[in-house]
Amino acid sequence: MENAVSPPVSGSTLQNLQLSAAGHQRSLNALSAERNALNQSIAQLRNSNQAGQNQYKNDLQKLDTVKKQILEHQREIIALNRDISSMEMGMDNISIFQDFMVEMKSILSKYSSVVAGRRIDEAEMVVKTLPENELMHTDIAKATCERQSLGAFNELLSKLGNINAQDGEGRTLLMHALMHGFFPALDLLLARPELDCNITDNKGQTALIYACTMPHLKYVPQILSRTADVNLKTLETGNTAMHLVIAATRDKLFSDEYDDYDLTDGSGNVFFDASQFVGNLVITGGTFTMGSASPTGRTINQAKTMLLINMLCEGGLDFNAQNNQGQTPFMIACAHRLKYLVNTCLDQGDLVDTSKIDNNGYNSLLWVLEVRDTAIVERFLNDGFSADYRDSEGRTSFFWMSIYNQPEMLQLLLRHGADPSICGNSGSTALHAAAETGAAKVMPILLNHFDVNERMDTPHQITPLWMACQNGHLEAVKYLLTHGANPALGRADMDISILRIAINKQHLAVVQELVARDDVDANAPDNGGIYPIHAAAELGSTDIVRLLLNYSDVNVRAIAPHQITALWLACQNGKAETIELLLQSGGDINLARADNGISPISMAMQKNHVYVVKKLLARDDVDLSAVDGANAGVIHYATVLDNLEIMQILVDKQIDINAQNAAGLTALYVATLKNSPEMAALLLAGGAEHDIPNVQGFYPIHGAVHHGHMGMMEILLPFINTQSSGGHTPLYYAIICQAEPNLELIQFLFDHGADSSISHAGGYFPIHGAVHNHHLAALELLLQNGVDINSHDLEKHSATPLYYSMGYGNQEIKLGTVDVLLAHGADTNIPEFDGDTPMHMAGYRARVDLMQRLIAHGASVNAQNDNGETALYVCIKQPDFATDEQKLLAVQYLLANDAEVAPESGLSALDAASQYLVSAMGFLEHPESVRPLEEFNIEVLGGDEV
Repeated sequence: MENAVSPPVSGSTLQNLQLSAAGHQRSLNALSAERNALNQSIAQLRNSNQAGQNQYKNDLQKLDTVKKQILEHQREIIALNRDISSMEMGMDNISIFQDFMVEMKSILSKYSSVVAGRRIDEAEMVVKTLPENELMHTDIAKATCERQSLGAFNELLSKLGNINAQDGEGRTLLMHALMHGFFPALDLLLARPELDCNITDNKGQTALIYACTMPHLKYVPQILSRTADVNLKTLETGNTAMHLVIAATRDKLFSDEYDDYDLTDGSGNVFFDASQFVGNLVITGGTFTMGSASPTGRTINQAKTMLLINMLCEGGLDFNAQNNQGQTPFMIACAHRLKYLVNTCLDQGDLVDTSKIDNNGYNSLLWVLEVRDTAIVERFLNDGFSADYRDSEGRTSFFWMSIYNQPEMLQLLLRHGADPSICGNSGSTALHAAAETGAAKVMPILLNHFDVNERMDTPHQITPLWMACQNGHLEAVKYLLTHGANPALGRADMDISILRIAINKQHLAVVQELVARDDVDANAPDNGGIYPIHAAAELGSTDIVRLLLNYSDVNVRAIAPHQITALWLACQNGKAETIELLLQSGGDINLARADNGISPISMAMQKNHVYVVKKLLARDDVDLSAVDGANAGVIHYATVLDNLEIMQILVDKQIDINAQNAAGLTALYVATLKNSPEMAALLLAGGAEHDIPNVQGFYPIHGAVHHGHMGMMEILLPFINTQSSGGHTPLYYAIICQAEPNLELIQFLFDHGADSSISHAGGYFPIHGAVHNHHLAALELLLQNGVDINSHDLEKHSATPLYYSMGYGNQEIKLGTVDVLLAHGADTNIPEFDGDTPMHMAGYRARVDLMQRLIAHGASVNAQNDNGETALYVCIKQPDFATDEQKLLAVQYLLANDAEVAPESGLSALDAASQYLVSAMGFLEHPESVRPLEEFNIEVLGGDEV
């Protein structure tokens, strides 16, 4: 069972939920009232003075917040009602509820198969099995309406205590019936007096909106008669039913010129005069042939839309309501070019408030321009609308009609005083706008008002010809060139020529038009030094490359900045067909880029263009000895490419397989770093040498160790004890090269014959490396594999790991390292070359914690070095590693452990104290005054532990 059943709840918990739901409902009612008040305020303030405009903006922001709050409350109410229903059922009989939940999945599965097979009788039986509180929270209501099972619906209706209940999407039974055209169910629901037609779903849609947009015209008047609010808006878009009715109208078949035809059947006949509208339109009446007029002059959908509009108007429709974009239904009609509807609305006197402006600053004149009807536009101009009104982007009617290539409209606007020189906020003129959209028909008019080489009033200073070339509008390009446009005028803020911008956009026809002209040099670079052939090759536009090569004496070997050729760019971008064409035309296959030295074939490898690489390798003139600025050759790039087939070709061509780059890396070393065992095996089989070091003196096997590439270690096992120039074996390097050694790798090395008795150039063995770096796990692993814990280094000190762990040479002391060595039996009395033992090292540091550990493991307190100095003596004498206070404590501890003040054959500590630590004289002269050993706090006296 996927969902666990909640335990029974108390009456107080249920009451709290009910109170919470009621509270949300009160908040929702208050917010709805606030929303309506804000809508009224916004409508009144829209065209007010500056002070009013500030309030207008504030109200818009408040309205947006209120709408979001309404949506949240609606969702909370739905969720709370669902919880309340479940809890009520659980309080009545929790065991029945549990049994029901166990069987729910199988019941729903059965019902799904029933409705899929249209077995309506069984569907009715399934509905009977479901408790009331689940009927609207499963897919039962939706499926019942979708399959139009009247028996199941009647059962559903009889069991559902609240016919206005909403499902998870906020939909009621009425909405589901409207969605699926379940007309008998609609008749039953609309006969119920308690039916609420103003409930909104989660998107803010009402039953009226569902009825209008399906559309089911028969039921619209009935829903309206139930006091349905025709002006309720959806949450996401703010559309009313009227907005959606008009937006859904598709009663025109558009040609390229947007002429509208009546809808026809297959014989060319057009149906008209609707007498009944139920779901899919049922039509009675006659027919007429395409091109003739119907009695009403309208098509089927036109008549349907008008019927809906009339119904909604009778229901109190606000025809000037604005959606979230500020658009009215009239504006929507203009946007869809519903010429008949626009005219009808305008003929209704005050029905349309033409003073409305949407959020983009479009007034009614700008909207009616969308209809493309000069008579309608002139009607507005005659009513006093200014032809020079500008939207929020500064675009006038003249500007827009230039974009839409409407010469008749431009003439009309000019007759009404339009100023063609007004630019948009972007600095673009009407001529630039026409060139950008390829509006060649209006250019004869525009050139009467603009210079053909007019530059935009922006830093770009773009010309109309640039705009037309950039967007590939051939007819506009031809017209502008014919009327004096200068192709040499590029964009002021870029070093790109007009020819190059056409190439960059791959407008072949425009490029052909330009290169055919005498005033366009296809062999000249632009201000950035880029030739047309480079631009075309980089894009792999073979047709343009061919055009350039055939149309003029283009230099296929032209060199752009950094010594880049067209062929190099084509290789960089993997344009195989273009590469073939350039090579056939004499392109240089080997000329490398100057600033980094990368050759064409190396660049193709770097970009992983395998097909191109194979094509180049098939040629005899490709230079396989070329190296880049870092001395990396083709062999290195091929290794990074990691393609065995290509590497085999290079090996067969006898490329220098052991060539080194500036870092000293061979191809084998590169393959090791990439962890490519197959490539490494191929290279070794082809003659690659394993013992060529990099500039740091490390070999490929050290690279594998450093990166923990176990697969590579398998390939390089024959070289498992290879020493670097510093004498590091792979085992030693594995211990010191990482902050946390790879224990698996270390054990692998031991298992395959790694020799731990080989020292590096400084004389240290792997165990010394582990101690120096305090790698305890690695140290344990070395000892487990039989490494001599008392190994002397081969340097002049000849010291053991324990000696070094005492902090020799200013190294950090870590007690963990000391403890591991002592636990594994390290000899505490082995001296280094001048006789110092680990106890002397503890004395030098005045480290009581070290002394305690050493003494506990058999260290001699009175051992003397070659100078006759004991640990007590050096503790007093050594000035560098401890404070006087630390020394004094260490002296006391040594004396408590029977340290001799003046050994017979050694130096006297009293002599040292008289010179270096006078405060110790009393203890040295009277050792009996030293506190008992058990009173020393070793932890306090110890050093820092990391």
